[in-house]
Amino acid sequence: MNDTARLLVEHFGTERRLDQVTASDAEAFLHALEKRYAPNTVRRMTGWCRQFFAAAIKDERIRRNPFQGYPAGVQPNRSRSHYVTPEEIQALIDAAPDAQWRLILALCRFAGLRFPSEVLALRWGDVLWDRNRMNVANIKTRRKTGEAYRVVPIFAELRPYLEDAFAVAAPGQEAVVTRQDYDAAMRELKWIARRAGVKLWPKPFINMRASAATDLVQRFPHYVVTAWLGHTREIAEAHYWQVTEEHYRHAAQKAAQQQAARSGIEMSSTPLPPPENAGNAALCHLTQLHAVYKNNLPMTFAVSSSN
Repeated sequence: MNDTARLLVEHFGTERRLDQVTASDAEAFLHALEKRYAPNTVRRMTGWCRQFFAAAIKDERIRRNPFQGYPAGVQPNRSRSHYVTPEEIQALIDAAPDAQWRLILALCRFAGLRFPSEVLALRWGDVLWDRNRMNVANIKTRRKTGEAYRVVPIFAELRPYLEDAFAVAAPGQEAVVTRQDYDAAMRELKWIARRAGVKLWPKPFINMRASAATDLVQRFPHYVVTAWLGHTREIAEAHYWQVTEEHYRHAAQKAAQQQAARSGIEMSSTPLPPPENAGNAALCHLTQLHAVYKNNLPMTFAVSSSN
């Protein structure tokens, strides 16, 4: 938001009045942004511009919003999606320098917490050890949902790292994770990845969360997973759920099993060579069948007429 406000001032100048900004001016500003930023970044900035001018309309400073009508919704960019495999996250955890870093990685990958907001907001008082749950603050969605927090399980993959971090926490320490600088955390994460021999993927923490959502939805109903992770199904479908290599392997395995089953059916349905005296046996069978049919003919018609 602050960056968008700064760019508006840089483009229009400090002397430009809000009511002097036209729709053409807004379009020229957005074109200038498109030369510097990715499409989704421009859309996000467009949204902030619309909010700035909407506030001015509410205050009766201007009558129309020059940015109204320009797309502001962020579009899914699957080219930057990456499924974080169990091997990748374990390599990072093993290379992490301390218990807090191991816990950060586990919270993001196994419980799908947002970093830095939800991870840094977590307090030891939120961890309900006896119930195997934790209260996670809805930093991003509480205004929309009206819910201050959501209840997330302490998953089996997460609990050992949570216990280790608790064991080394300083006396009286309330915050589960004490690191506060996001930029410093990103630098440290790159160092951890180099140490682990793992090529760091785009949007590291977002893709950890997306990978957690992808795994959980294989094991639990959609409505349960979205409640635990604090997003809607629409958001999960557009931004989180991913097709993994395991899905392809499973599909190939199923296809092979079905092909084998079909081959077995085809082999079992191959007609056997007729036995000796097959002609006499067939004649005997037809004679017996005719006798049975003749004896049951009235009953057969009675049943048919009742239907």
